[in-house]
Amino acid sequence: MADRRCLPRPVAVTANDCAALTAPTGLAIISTTFRDGPDQRRAVSVYSLFGAAGFTVGALLSGALLEAGWRWTFLFPAPVALALMLLGLGLLPPDPPAAGAPAGPRPGLLRDGRLRRSALGAASLNGTYAGLLLLVTFQCQERFGWAPWKCALALLPACVPLAVTVPFAGRLVARHGTARLIALGALTPFAGCALYLWRPEGRPYATGMLPVLLLVEAGFVLAFAALNMQATATVPAAQRGRAVPLYQTGVQLGGVVTLPAVGALLTAHDGYRPALSLLTAVSAVGLVTAVAGLRAPAPGAGTPDHHAQETP
Repeated sequence: MADRRCLPRPVAVTANDCAALTAPTGLAIISTTFRDGPDQRRAVSVYSLFGAAGFTVGALLSGALLEAGWRWTFLFPAPVALALMLLGLGLLPPDPPAAGAPAGPRPGLLRDGRLRRSALGAASLNGTYAGLLLLVTFQCQERFGWAPWKCALALLPACVPLAVTVPFAGRLVARHGTARLIALGALTPFAGCALYLWRPEGRPYATGMLPVLLLVEAGFVLAFAALNMQATATVPAAQRGRAVPLYQTGVQLGGVVTLPAVGALLTAHDGYRPALSLLTAVSAVGLVTAVAGLRAPAPGAGTPDHHAQETP
């Protein structure tokens, strides 16, 4: 067995620093540029599509590049990031005049129940997802002895469905509302983690690991865009540029807290149950939060909520 003091080379779970810097800004531009309703839902769907497609392509590329050497996984994205930065300088709209308003996020905005629940639910979903990918990569390389490219292919069911279905996310929200989708999207990762905790061996892949990956990915298919839309649904338009960073901080904290904890449990124990127990608990937090959103009272008549057929 491989030395458990060292984690295997990551395939899909690599540095998220770029997303931590750009995701809040991208969503803030959408929430302040596009009007509430169909226009904004379509914009969030496109935004989500590129995020999902990037992860899918990245999983494949990282598996292929690791065969040539781990340094390529860091060298290859550099010119792509530079080209995107140059495009962004010409395409991104300029910041509106500040009009004397103080800059930066306002923690007091977390008094908004929808924003608070969205941040906590997204943290749970992202933390569960990132932690599971680390555990699966660890298991594939250490227990199964798979090459990086094979690990990348094994992880595709955890990213391709979102890339395929996210263009229809706006229609789903318009028909079913964000709260119902978020609740279902919190239930499936919990079910996947509980299934993996019950059968942690992961073999054979088709009946062991694959159903778990699909269940956790179903959480993203159902809730990813809905969480983004719900986060600022009841925040005044003038405050959305400050509310989005608070929401995205929650998203990133989910992975920041969960990944090291899962890695520590994987290296400290011979089995996978301790790490899976942690992931099941993290997913349970998201489920409880989503159920609380279903039971919360509907917004008042004067609340700036424009997402039809949804409860908070």
